[in-house]
Amino acid sequence: MSRKKKNRSQAFRAAPSALAEKSPPLEGPPPPRSASPARSPILVEKGSPLWIIGLIVLVILLVYSNSFTGPFLFDDDQAIMKNYSIEHLWPPWAPLDPPCFLTVGGRPLLNLSFAINYAINGRSGTWSYHALNVLVHILAGLTLLGVLRRTFLQPVLRARFGSAALPLAVAATLLWMLDPLQTECVAYISQRAEALMGLCYLLTIYCFIRATEPQTIDPRRWFFLAVLSCTAGAAFKEIIITAPVMVLLYDRTFVTGTFLQAWRRRWRFYLVLAVSCWLVFIYGVQDIKGYDNAEYRIVEICLAAPIVVFLFDGVFFAGTFLPALRRRWGLYLVLAVSCWLFVAYGVQDTKGHENPQGRIVGYQFGVTGWDYALTECPAIVHYLALMVWPHPLIIDYGLTTFHIRHEDSIDYAILVFPDLIANHALLDAITVVVLLAATLVALVRWPLIGFAGAWFFLILAPTSSFIPIVVSPQGEHRLYLPLLAFLVPLVLVLRHFLGTRFWFPVIALCAVYGVLTFLRNEDYSTDVNFWKVAISQEPGNARAHNNYGVTLLGAKRPAEAAAQFQEATTIQHNYADAHYNWGNATAELGHYQEAVTHYQVALQQKPTLASAQNNWGNVLSAMGPEHYQEATVHYLMALQLDPNNVQFHYNLGHSYLLLNKLPEALEQFNEALQINPNLAVAHNTRGIVYFQMGAKQQAIEEFQEALRLDPNLQQARDNLNKVEAPAQPTGTGVNKSNTK
Repeated sequence: MSRKKKNRSQAFRAAPSALAEKSPPLEGPPPPRSASPARSPILVEKGSPLWIIGLIVLVILLVYSNSFTGPFLFDDDQAIMKNYSIEHLWPPWAPLDPPCFLTVGGRPLLNLSFAINYAINGRSGTWSYHALNVLVHILAGLTLLGVLRRTFLQPVLRARFGSAALPLAVAATLLWMLDPLQTECVAYISQRAEALMGLCYLLTIYCFIRATEPQTIDPRRWFFLAVLSCTAGAAFKEIIITAPVMVLLYDRTFVTGTFLQAWRRRWRFYLVLAVSCWLVFIYGVQDIKGYDNAEYRIVEICLAAPIVVFLFDGVFFAGTFLPALRRRWGLYLVLAVSCWLFVAYGVQDTKGHENPQGRIVGYQFGVTGWDYALTECPAIVHYLALMVWPHPLIIDYGLTTFHIRHEDSIDYAILVFPDLIANHALLDAITVVVLLAATLVALVRWPLIGFAGAWFFLILAPTSSFIPIVVSPQGEHRLYLPLLAFLVPLVLVLRHFLGTRFWFPVIALCAVYGVLTFLRNEDYSTDVNFWKVAISQEPGNARAHNNYGVTLLGAKRPAEAAAQFQEATTIQHNYADAHYNWGNATAELGHYQEAVTHYQVALQQKPTLASAQNNWGNVLSAMGPEHYQEATVHYLMALQLDPNNVQFHYNLGHSYLLLNKLPEALEQFNEALQINPNLAVAHNTRGIVYFQMGAKQQAIEEFQEALRLDPNLQQARDNLNKVEAPAQPTGTGVNKSNTK
């Protein structure tokens, strides 16, 4: 092997730490493992015994055994209940292209995981959803075990902690997995996104560690898996965009000793890691900003494809970029020209595409980056307190943590400067700035301490810094990974002062954590209990009162629900959603005029609230035939606000049917079924239209299709029997479906 080829191969292999070995590596072949008495302890430590892995799995299953029957809660309504893209696993691109207006927008692999659960038990049960959440948490814990054990065996920690690497790793892993702070990511189905991202984050670091170990024969394989894990994580949740920076910090802190050496040895790896992760992130951001247009996604993929292929070739196959270009320049030329020509064509159709405001970022509500950063400081201080002791745990912190300078907010409560002083926000801001400065100093002078601080602040940065997250300014699920910044040093401190007796406080703390987690799962046991607990924790949380009312309304308790909506609007007078839901409750009670009044108020506060227009139409339909025409007007207005809403098309079609406008009704049912071909009630009602238009055979086919999709749809069964029966006297037509 030539020297040039040898050096090229070593570009991917980690050299011994600069803290442990100052001389350059020899050019000769590595000595046989059996002939090296000074080999790394990693070679001696073969791995975690199976009984330890089994114990961890058993403990977690016991602690979360009461979470498997929990219902769909909060964001599960959008991620699962209203998400028609998860209803089929084939073709595969259907679940990988979630609707941008739902919480799964821009997160294709997360949506695919929900589709897998839907294939197992649909929406009639939740056990498979919870089982997958627990499985992800277990896999993340076992990955963490591998990361910690190998980290404690790195040269910079080996002398002090290498002999107890496995016990220390097990202790920290158990504390992390059992901490009650993690219940939100495990017991609450939608927060699977955080756990899956955390798993990929840890896998990225684990694969990097394996690639940089001296005994690794083919490090490129592990580097490739690290890139793959990081890229997959971006398709679960965007927070993983910080992973390339954390891997670089890990390299500098535990492997090479300096940023310069880490960058020189592995700059190509970091380049591919960052580019792959950020490309998926950009794709997701375009999705959640509202680009519900496949051409935009095609443009992004086509622009990125030649670059990504070239980077992967140069890093993982050819060894360097120049040979990759020399050997396969024709491929790259054809790939680039064909893709970019297609982009040029596609851009012509997307220039006029309307860019709706993002559903996540809150700049459109008058929240600036500095406002959000200032009001996130109390949240960060609160997170630090919860890491020390996880109490009180709050299900929903509400929407009242913004400091808004402009009085143009629609849905979000306003905190002005005096409120910030009264709530010690400025003091918290000073505390956070001091801790950030201390982290930067520690990264230079005490890298191990600095790494722990950077782990906490960097992972929180995408959600707790300058980008306003309007739907969730504060949440305990964000501590899923940052929690390690406290627990791992805690275990090391206990080991330092107590020696082998450190297990006594660790076991006691694990027992306490396990009991608290088991009890915490009960808060997620029913949707009514979920929001009842939320109100008891935060009585001034308007959103909690509103959502508690929604669950009461779903439980057929409209009077109690109306009281909760009234309380929500008392706390936050400009809360359009609460006024809208209050209208729904009064409509259930039969107070139609009062319901119309609440819909009017909701639309004054939020003119884009399409559901208020739709339900206003429903109320008018319920008031009698003399209001059918007016109801049609409101359905049309709802569709103007949300043209792709299948329910709005269905209701408009039903209204046309009541007015005996059969061609218009048929057109709307066709639109509804084009959006969601599996809507059984739409097939049933389209059958009614066909029957009244004299197309008996088509009506029969529609009723049969409705029964195939929903065998329990009694209206479709009755209609099919009447159509197939002998001719009956006039006036005995098929049953018409109800407006929803």
